[in-house]
Amino acid sequence: MKFKYIRPFFLTLVAFVSPFIFTSCNNGSQSLKITMIDVGQGSSTFITFPDKTTMLIDSGLDANKFKTWLSCQYENKNKVIDYFLTTHPDDDHIHNSEWVYDNWQVNNSLLPFVLCEDESAPYSCGANQPVPTNYKKMQTWQKVRTKAKNEPNSNYMFFESSEYKFGECSFKIFEPPFDWYPNSNWNEYSPIMFITFNNTTICMTGDAELEKETWASQQDIPQADIYFMGHHGSKTSSNDCFIDKIKPSVSLYSSYDPDGTKYGFPSIYSLNRIKNYSHHDIYGSEYNGNINIEVNKNGYIMKDDNNRNLIKTTSGWDNKGGKRIGIDFN
Repeated sequence: MKFKYIRPFFLTLVAFVSPFIFTSCNNGSQSLKITMIDVGQGSSTFITFPDKTTMLIDSGLDANKFKTWLSCQYENKNKVIDYFLTTHPDDDHIHNSEWVYDNWQVNNSLLPFVLCEDESAPYSCGANQPVPTNYKKMQTWQKVRTKAKNEPNSNYMFFESSEYKFGECSFKIFEPPFDWYPNSNWNEYSPIMFITFNNTTICMTGDAELEKETWASQQDIPQADIYFMGHHGSKTSSNDCFIDKIKPSVSLYSSYDPDGTKYGFPSIYSLNRIKNYSHHDIYGSEYNGNINIEVNKNGYIMKDDNNRNLIKTTSGWDNKGGKRIGIDFN
């Protein structure tokens, strides 16, 4: 395995060949804090690493919920986000991203290589990455990318196989080669991510679906204690091969589809697949609002904003516009 060291400003980037995102932190006197922000039908996660480095992953859909939460976090503090990682261009992941760039200093932007006609290889739409037919979606993505490019005093990067070090912590990105990506499905641009601290591992996958999960399951990825379910608990994610590989102890999902007519998330099929492999508890933002995780030398704690234990999910949708069916606990 070959390593290449690049040292811009305060960041150490180590590029290498394997394919997932993995963070390893080893300071028992400190804690890792992660919030799955309740952004309605969407996704956003905020991380404070033990060395106080901050990372925002996606910006969600519900503007009021997202802006209120982030503004509250930074009340009476310098409005600086060390890393802003965008998993892929869907609106329920990037809706508030322009607002973040307009109101916060973002020191490092990490983006997928979903690009446009004016870019040169290897970052081009080309034969394997055509310009998507959804022009409105592409316009939004173009605006976010322009904001990231123009952010002052900031690094702008496409995530690929790399390692970022935060003091004693490392954040590794393992991604397939440029020509791997499917032509039509932007969800598969989502990275596979692992955060590990004091023997607790958290897995996040954005909206990755079967192709990305199958590919990831063939790599040397770790098992996970906590799994952020792919694609909001969709039936197209959390497939058998991936769940069998990571074997999570607890699963979480971010979605809000109270009558099942919008997307049918979470899907009873993905919930049952997780139960079949792990027989563990599942929790969603639809019942708990913001889900707060703290990892320290004694393990991890998960609570809602009122410091209460989380409410378990016991059912999922059988289809968009279908019925809510109980999880098979047998």
